[in-house]
Amino acid sequence: MFDKEKYMDCFSQVRAPADALEKVRERLRGGGMPRNYRSLIIAGVLVPLFVLTAMAAGLSGVFTRTLEEGEKLEGSMSVSSGNVSREEKNVSIDGASLCVSFDIQGECKEVYFRPGWLPGEEHPSYTDEEGYSNIIYGTEGNKGDILCSVTVYTGEKLKDMNYFFSGETRLLVQDDWLDWQRLELVQSLTGAEGEAQKNNFLLLFSPEHSYLLVVAGDDAAGTGMEELERVAGDLEINITDKPAIAVKRTTDFANISLAWG
Repeated sequence: MFDKEKYMDCFSQVRAPADALEKVRERLRGGGMPRNYRSLIIAGVLVPLFVLTAMAAGLSGVFTRTLEEGEKLEGSMSVSSGNVSREEKNVSIDGASLCVSFDIQGECKEVYFRPGWLPGEEHPSYTDEEGYSNIIYGTEGNKGDILCSVTVYTGEKLKDMNYFFSGETRLLVQDDWLDWQRLELVQSLTGAEGEAQKNNFLLLFSPEHSYLLVVAGDDAAGTGMEELERVAGDLEINITDKPAIAVKRTTDFANISLAWG
C-alpha cells in the first residue's frame, strides 16, 4: 500500500534545490550522452515533483492491495458477539483477498444521495429530500437476492481504515469515471449451504469531496456491472455544509460486504 508520509519524508531527504532541473539541463547540454538517456534523467527529476504537486493540491486518493494466497490480516476489528452487540477484538483475518484504503485530505462533509433509476420491476420509493446514506432491497422486498445496495462513506469513516473483501475478489477496472475514481470488483463466495454466490461491486471515490459510494448487487438477481453503472450515473449527490461526524478510530480493519443487516 502506498504510504504518503514515508514517501514525502524520504523524498524530502534527497530533494534538490529549486534550480536543480536547470542545472541538470546545463549538464546534459554538454553532449556525450545518448538522447534517450537524457530523457530518462529528466523524467527521474520530474516524476517525484509531479507526485508531490498532486499531494500539495489537497486531493484525496484511493489505494488497493491484492493479498497473496494464504496471507492473513492481523489487527483489531469490530466483531459480532451475539445477536446485537459488537466488540473490538484483535483478530487474524483469513480469507481476505483485497484491501482498499484512502488518503483523505481537507475537511470532510456529510454526504447523501438520492436515487434515480433502480433495477427490478418493483423497488421501494425513496423520496427524502435530503437524501440517504444507505439503501438496500431485494427480489422479495427486504429479503431474497439483493437487487441493489448503495452506501456512502464519508471521509471521516475512511480515514486510517483498511477495508477488505472476503472470498475470491477480483479487481476488474481501476480508472477515472465521471467525477470519481472507479473500482469495479467481482466477488465469488461460498454460501452457508455450499452454494456459489457472485456479487458485483462498483466503488466510486471522490478525490475532491473525500467520500466513497459503494454500489452493489447480487449477480443471481440479474444485477451486473452495467446495471450498477446506470444506478450510479443517475444518483443525485447532496454534499452538505455540515462537517462529517468524527469517528474515534480504534480498529484497523472493516469488511465491505453485500448482505442483509
